Amino acid sequence: MRLVYWFYPWHTNKNTMTFNRQSYNNRGGGQPFGSITAIIISLAVLVVLFFLARFVFNILYYLSPIFLIATLVIDYKVVWDYLKWVRNLYRRDIIIGIGATILSIFGFPILSAFLFGKALFRKRVKDAAKQAKEYQEGKLIEYEEVDDKPLDLKRLEEQTRRREQERSSRPSSRDDSSDEYEDLFE
Repeated sequence: MRLVYWFYPWHTNKNTMTFNRQSYNNRGGGQPFGSITAIIISLAVLVVLFFLARFVFNILYYLSPIFLIATLVIDYKVVWDYLKWVRNLYRRDIIIGIGATILSIFGFPILSAFLFGKALFRKRVKDAAKQAKEYQEGKLIEYEEVDDKPLDLKRLEEQTRRREQERSSRPSSRDDSSDEYEDLFE
């Protein structure tokens, strides 16, 4: 057998071209339509992703005015800061400012959703900071000023005197402590 390989060197490696049975490389599995099937599946996935993105963009398009109004209600400074940012882009480089304006117009649904999310995030951060401050410093409570006049405790003193007299007139027993407890609710 070694003599055959010595005389015919093209039979030594099975992954290279041979003159006997195969006329192409056999590493792909021998499926001539395998690459076409992969291309078709890739195109189908891209088409599905395109329609999904279009659906989401349409929903955002119709919800964008609501997002913008909600953003203004939650935190108007988010929109104001964005407009200041675009203005600063115009000051630095007018072409970049024009590009940002065009992208803001065509991407308004995405921009409004982004600004809405940013406003919600800022609100949550402010609420968390407020709660942390209340936890650290304590919460102030409403209070009422009490007059400095002394209280009239004559009625209370009379009730306690009567109770003491009743206790002293009764014979002592083990249930005295329970009677004292019940007397508190009378």
